[in-house]
Amino acid sequence: MIPTSYETSELQPRRRAFPHRRTAAPWMIVLGTLLLLGGCGKDASDDGSDATSASPKPKATGDLSATNRDSSLDAIERWLTAGRADSATTVARTLAQRLPEDPHVGLALGRSLLALGSEARLDPIRGPERARRLSSEAVEALQPVYEAWRSRGAEAAEARRSLGLALEGSGRLPDAIEIYAEADVQEDPVSRLHLGLALLRAQRAEDAGIVLSEVESIRPDDPFVVAARAETALMLEQPEEARALADRAVQLDTDSWPIRVRRASILRRTGDPRAAVESLLAMDETSRLELPLLEELTEGCLDLDRPDAAASAWATLARARRDDPRASITASLQAAELYALAGQDEESLIWLGIARDLDPSDSRIQTCVEDIDRIRAARPSP
Repeated sequence: MIPTSYETSELQPRRRAFPHRRTAAPWMIVLGTLLLLGGCGKDASDDGSDATSASPKPKATGDLSATNRDSSLDAIERWLTAGRADSATTVARTLAQRLPEDPHVGLALGRSLLALGSEARLDPIRGPERARRLSSEAVEALQPVYEAWRSRGAEAAEARRSLGLALEGSGRLPDAIEIYAEADVQEDPVSRLHLGLALLRAQRAEDAGIVLSEVESIRPDDPFVVAARAETALMLEQPEEARALADRAVQLDTDSWPIRVRRASILRRTGDPRAAVESLLAMDETSRLELPLLEELTEGCLDLDRPDAAASAWATLARARRDDPRASITASLQAAELYALAGQDEESLIWLGIARDLDPSDSRIQTCVEDIDRIRAARPSP
């Protein structure tokens, strides 16, 4: 969505390895999912009770008692809280088959599918298409829930946000904007924040600025609102304002890695990649294993002509993810390509070999080999 401040070198890793290179749109979806699933930006009272009060929980249905139904919903919530979107989705799909008309079950299924789609995006090759399919399935689950609650006069804030994110994830951005726009800023400021983010994705920065200013008037100390305003300022070609807002967002929430990654991105895109990289390397060890952080760190290191530093960070991730072969292969291939870019062919071959040992049939390995061959061929003759 927001262009980077540099041109892509032919020696840099292919864009397939760094899907955020030309656009911040995936970040907006990630931020939206964090807001929805993590409770970020919510009021203490914003727990979906508006929808619940308008739609009483049904009694026993068929061979499923109300107690078992509630226990299943609680289990879904626990799985989501534990970061196990796969398990949450399995339970939710089973429950939806037994209670297809239950709006609370539909909402739980939609939220689970969104979380699973967010996890799928971590795979730079197959992830985007899988995430789109999951988002489309989430729309099917959430649309009737939202429409039913709204027809009864309920606010249905959580259903609105979930449906909006599902529409965005399935490639229906205009429809998502329309859904978010139904929210009143006083009753549901978080949906209005989602509206601002969606308008940014649609390249409507001026409209986004108006919406986000309204939200900030109600939530002046919400770091996610301030971070979104920073992105808006950057799109409006106000770099100093963007940096000031990014700094303020970090001050409001010093422990949020997404906020700090956004600040680093803005620092880099406004001409200070060194400060961006230093700020990311100063973060805690766990945060430095997050893919959005690693991708932003890589962009900064490439701007500084330090692909070796980026390669080392990906190698660290590969070691940390040894229990997940697919994730470890992804990180190993990134390290191999970046080490080749740095001219460290021995290290490059080591990490390419590690990826082969994990799964020699993975098609990404051959693609990486071809990328590395191109990198070597493009080097100046000695």
